[in-house]
Amino acid sequence: MEIEYGCIFRFRFVRCVYLLGILCFLEIRKECTGMSDLSLTAEIASSVETLKTALQAQEFRKQQVERLKERAAESEDKAQELEQEQMVVEKALRLIIEAGDLIAEDSYRFIMRSVNSLLEKMFTDCTRQIRLTQKMVGKNPTLSVEVIADGEARDLAESSGHGIAQIVSLVCVICLIVLNGSRRIVVLDEVLNGVAVQNRPALSEALWAFTEIGFQFLICDHAFIPDGAKVYHFVNNDGTSSIESTYIQGEQTA
Repeated sequence: MEIEYGCIFRFRFVRCVYLLGILCFLEIRKECTGMSDLSLTAEIASSVETLKTALQAQEFRKQQVERLKERAAESEDKAQELEQEQMVVEKALRLIIEAGDLIAEDSYRFIMRSVNSLLEKMFTDCTRQIRLTQKMVGKNPTLSVEVIADGEARDLAESSGHGIAQIVSLVCVICLIVLNGSRRIVVLDEVLNGVAVQNRPALSEALWAFTEIGFQFLICDHAFIPDGAKVYHFVNNDGTSSIESTYIQGEQTA
């Protein structure tokens, strides 16, 4: 309140001094020019109005300046808040990326262990393993699969035969289903025809191992039938397929 009273006092003091100056000026002018009292009064009133208008304009500008200062302070506070929020977001993104990298590495190791365990059972007279390597192709990360054959690394697409590629593809699909938590049903439509005959028992054993963790396999194949699988034998009669018989592979046909 003391500040407001001080401002009012200074405002009135300046106004009084200004009016006193105008009165003195007009009195001197009256004596010099012979103005009438009426003319003098009118000019005083005009000067007072001019003064009021000027003071009002000054007060308006002062209020505008105060509002601009307040907005500038608010903008500065908002900018600081946004800067802090951006720092938090950037830190969170870095943590997510780091966590994603760790999860990806764990996933790669899980896939390699699963595939290499099966390859070890299939290839008892030689060494066959895979290695997953993440590379950047342009700006996009790409996962490449290398086959380690007796210590020599080569691209999966360049390896001899396509039996290994089929096995790797199948086990990778199964591992991804496990990692993603998807429904554990896999349909195999003649995708294992490149697997050598001597390797099929090991593959059959691997498929049964996956059934123990909830997997179901629907296999459409003319050559590969896992032992213990329930078989539906279809025949085609004039374009219409029907089940001729059902039995358990390895047991006597029912």
